[in-house]
Amino acid sequence: MEGVLWYLLASSRGGPTRVRLVRAIEARPRNANQLASALDLDYTTVRHHLDVLLENNVVRRAGGDYGAVYLFTEQAKSNWGTVEEIVETVDRDATGEPGDGPDGVGDGATGTGDEAGGTEDGTGGTGDEAGGAGDP
Repeated sequence: MEGVLWYLLASSRGGPTRVRLVRAIEARPRNANQLASALDLDYTTVRHHLDVLLENNVVRRAGGDYGAVYLFTEQAKSNWGTVEEIVETVDRDATGEPGDGPDGVGDGATGTGDEAGGTEDGTGGTGDEAGGAGDP
């Protein structure tokens, strides 16, 4: 699980967005719409990254399909030290200093530069989709 976490949160192009989602869910379980609003991200971007986290057993849904909130799996909880280490590393790489944004939901950036229409500076989206310029 440790290797999967490093890949999903630090090594892949969507990692910084997924770190923001992890922080937001850690602060308070929320549904996809609430996460999109809190992080100022497009709903489809949030759903894409949540699906990646679901497929890799990092988060699970609680409740019905519509409005289901996202929680961490037991496997993610048992590797929480690794998650925290990754979040600190991603923060340090992004800002040059460790730390997180207000209310533990990120640094206010909107996107990772790997989304549809994304750019290297992270102003555009998740880039796992077509059209994203992504990381250099």
